Amino acid sequence: MRFKKNNNNSYNVYSSAKSGSPLLCKISFCPLKENPEEQYQFDWKIEDEKIRQQIFREWKSKQKKIPFLTILCEGKTELIYLSEIIKILGLTNNVAISSYNGGDPKVQFIPATNNFLWQKQFKPDFNQELWFVFDKDGHPGYKSLTEMPKINSNGIFLAWSNPCIEYWFLLHCEKFKDEDLPRTQKEEIERKSWVEAGNGDHVENVLTQVTYQFHVSPEDCFAKLRSLSTGYSKTAPDLFFRFSTHLPFALNNCKNRTNPAQHGSAIPLLIERLIKYSPYSRTAALALLAKAKPVAKKNKTPPKWSTQEFNRFKSLVGSVQSSKTISDDNSEFMVCFLKKLLTNISQKTKPEIVKNYFPN
Repeated sequence: MRFKKNNNNSYNVYSSAKSGSPLLCKISFCPLKENPEEQYQFDWKIEDEKIRQQIFREWKSKQKKIPFLTILCEGKTELIYLSEIIKILGLTNNVAISSYNGGDPKVQFIPATNNFLWQKQFKPDFNQELWFVFDKDGHPGYKSLTEMPKINSNGIFLAWSNPCIEYWFLLHCEKFKDEDLPRTQKEEIERKSWVEAGNGDHVENVLTQVTYQFHVSPEDCFAKLRSLSTGYSKTAPDLFFRFSTHLPFALNNCKNRTNPAQHGSAIPLLIERLIKYSPYSRTAALALLAKAKPVAKKNKTPPKWSTQEFNRFKSLVGSVQSSKTISDDNSEFMVCFLKKLLTNISQKTKPEIVKNYFPN
């Protein structure tokens, strides 16, 4: 049996790998279905129930081969951006993504990696990948982390950005040129010290030579991005959609920026990995991501009340002002009514408040 992935979000199932073999079934992916079991629709071309069950079992077996990805992000920006990609590609059941809220990535890397390798050694059916998403951002452990041996093997991968994730976003902009960024961040790359004999007895001079290299700072990247993408915010809910239409351009623009010691990003490696594990072909996945739009939030209808409830509330307010005691039921009613009142005030304009709060 042969499962052939089409250019759209579907698979064709043929009876054999031979050319011209009959089509048995077409499997389509429906990401809008909440139940994972219903996300795949089977369009059967045969009536034989035994063959149908065989196709279904082989399909399930193929799905199980997709590894479970754990993604640890340095900050909320990476978390918001990648979460949208995961959602659009229909991988929410195959990916766990979280943020460790800043700090040196190497500090987070060591315990998470140890736990991952322990599980890999002692669990025979272990099929997972661990991804770290982080910026250079002046972290002292960045250089040693990116130079570690066997990184991007054993199921452990790094999705770095140098100097920050905003540089990856800048690569989406056709007007952006790396030369436009100022080099204002000074980094020490070499230090030499030696002793030089002095003029007098027992006098020596200790000389030190320090070599610096100037880089683009995260602040410069942020400022440049704000100038090219007005209103950019690191935690905006529409973060991904702000750049999504130019994602194919950015992936191509980042091809020669894969050295962690230089300006660039390895986030494209993670995006390509997610596309590979999605039910879409690469062409269809990129088209889907580029055309994606944010889901409009539905405005909740403010709670309403009747004229009778309003008159009861006015009467109880008068009782409280007259220092009269009121029952527990009436107290509970007043609390509920005030909650409705506050909810409406937060969502309505002044004329609407007058109209709704004072029906008579």
